[in-house]
Amino acid sequence: MTLSLPLGFGLGLREPHYAWTLQKQPQLDWFEAVTENFIGSGGKPRRYLEQIRKDYPVALHGVGLSIASVDRPNLKYLADLRQLASEIEAICVSDHLCWTRHMGQNSHDLLPIAFTEGVLKHVISRVQEVQERLGRRLFLENASAYVAFARADMDESEFLAALCQATGCGVLLDVNNLYVNQMNLGVNTAGYLSRINPESICYMHLAGHSLLPQVRVDTHDAPVCSMVWDLYKQAAQLFPTAATLLEWDGQIPAFADLRAELSKAEAIHATALQSPRLPALHTMTMRQSAAAASHQLEWPELIAGFWRMATSQCHVAPGDEALGILANDLTTPAVVGMNVYADAYLLRLQDALCGIYPSLVYVLGKARFFDLVGDFLAVHPPSEASIKYVGRPLASYLRSDRPPLLESDGVSNQLLADLAEFEWTTSDLIDCHNGPPSVSASALTAIAASEWEHVRFSFTHCLRLVQTTYAVAPVTSAIDCGETPDRPATGDFHYLFYRQNEVVSFLELDRPEACCFNHLHQGDTFSAACAAAAQLAPDTNQEHLIPRLVNCLHQWLRVGLIVAITGSDAYAAKSPTASLVKLAVSANATP
Repeated sequence: MTLSLPLGFGLGLREPHYAWTLQKQPQLDWFEAVTENFIGSGGKPRRYLEQIRKDYPVALHGVGLSIASVDRPNLKYLADLRQLASEIEAICVSDHLCWTRHMGQNSHDLLPIAFTEGVLKHVISRVQEVQERLGRRLFLENASAYVAFARADMDESEFLAALCQATGCGVLLDVNNLYVNQMNLGVNTAGYLSRINPESICYMHLAGHSLLPQVRVDTHDAPVCSMVWDLYKQAAQLFPTAATLLEWDGQIPAFADLRAELSKAEAIHATALQSPRLPALHTMTMRQSAAAASHQLEWPELIAGFWRMATSQCHVAPGDEALGILANDLTTPAVVGMNVYADAYLLRLQDALCGIYPSLVYVLGKARFFDLVGDFLAVHPPSEASIKYVGRPLASYLRSDRPPLLESDGVSNQLLADLAEFEWTTSDLIDCHNGPPSVSASALTAIAASEWEHVRFSFTHCLRLVQTTYAVAPVTSAIDCGETPDRPATGDFHYLFYRQNEVVSFLELDRPEACCFNHLHQGDTFSAACAAAAQLAPDTNQEHLIPRLVNCLHQWLRVGLIVAITGSDAYAAKSPTASLVKLAVSANATP
């Protein structure tokens, strides 16, 4: 397994700074990219990552590995991760010591583990398998936590030390998380740091957090607080060769402000290296109490109990028997910490769906939209590693008999489904992988008249044909412009979405044009596509229909939808279709 560590001081690579970074090329040692933002994706985000990687080393940091889950490892995720890491030559790959999945569902949150001998053996086997499949060393971050399991045979630092020794994996030490856990759970930071082997440290994370009643929450939306800076100085003295990374994920400031915050880390690190080395620290082991000894549930049962509380979409009540699996003698009461997870599950998914479906939010209002989200998640809980796919089934859900009738003020479930289909398609195509280059816009003129009966067209995969009952394009356009949309017309509408120059656009097609496209897209000849389209327009003669369809071909060529044209010159048929096509092609080719 390869080991390549970043050097110096870096920042988390976030979307608001992609273009600015390429343009300004700021002075920085390295970047850390969130794995799930790029894994399996193409389009503009991937292009930015690849271009930035030419100028800066990049580490991959994931939130979807779910290393402690009892679900089987996601082999496709691991294969995609290995491919991504190879393609961008990632300097290291990391994730969290936690679990996120249960029974095929994904919480999109970093859920805590029980530090027991049984869980340690389980995680050791998982790390070994993951490192083998990735072909490289894996680094695991100590996650922030708001509760602790009542059963514990060791503390987290002992768990990490044993895990590293058994598997050769390394540690991404998050100093902010360590401080949050000190305040929430009573973790002894001095003892924790003393048990970490300096050779296992990849780099350190710094970030801000939020202080709520009785609990600190790792939000990454504020400057690093003074207490975390103090703890960072201690860590820098103990791990002087470890690199440093500043994270900021919410309310992201200008790049210059991030760089200024990172400069504080550079100054504190330099001061720490000039200070006398810390003496050997006393280790403190947190063993389970006598009260905790009664909680002898196995890890799968603990996960199942925790999952029910975290994803129930409602708060856990004080005194709930389900809380019995958690320690309740910590700084943060178990019920308070558990409800942080319960809130985070729903809020994170609501936020993701608001970003995908702004028109639905506008039409329904946030309160009714959130009600819809709750009903939707009960039927379609998230299952994929990346949260950006959580909204994929929403349109089909709205068209089913599952959702409650949301009709009011003329807004029907069908209109909501059409809006959802429209907005999801736009979102989905943004990350679509780039396909082969399109053929020249003049390619049609090279086709002989005798070949038109049998010519076929291959299309880029960065397109989708969406059929709706409502004219939703004017609705989304008005909302995007901050205007009040008119009540949409009803009928049979066809939108051909495509991505050109990394911008998603669409063409409006009528029924014959959409029929022609569908047949061509399925591999039929142009002659067969014209015949199918003619059945939808029986009152239109071929002298008018075929030139219209040829005009569509020219338009599709101009926007880069056609990537190959194939045919045969073995056919010498002089059909009416061939003659009409040739005339139409010539007409389109005339300046």
